[in-house]
Amino acid sequence: MNNNLKVFGTDGIRGKVGEHPMTVDFTNKLASAIATVLAPRGGTVTIGKDTRISGYMFESALEAAFVARGLDVVLLGPLPTPAISFIT
Repeated sequence: MNNNLKVFGTDGIRGKVGEHPMTVDFTNKLASAIATVLAPRGGTVTIGKDTRISGYMFESALEAAFVARGLDVVLLGPLPTPAISFIT
């Protein structure tokens, strides 16, 4: 197995911003793939983030990809991870 293909770990996707997989391009592609599965069912995607500046960049990329494929998006803004889990 090629470890370069591993993106998801036990804590989600991690890395240095600006390097794969933490890029806007990858985020957009990932959101597009997720939207391909969700769009036929319709519905709403909820996006939360932490307080790092990069969160705003990734939030915008996710939102754009989901909306472009016809999904509704709710932006929660900065919240602690447990709050995001509780809301969803």
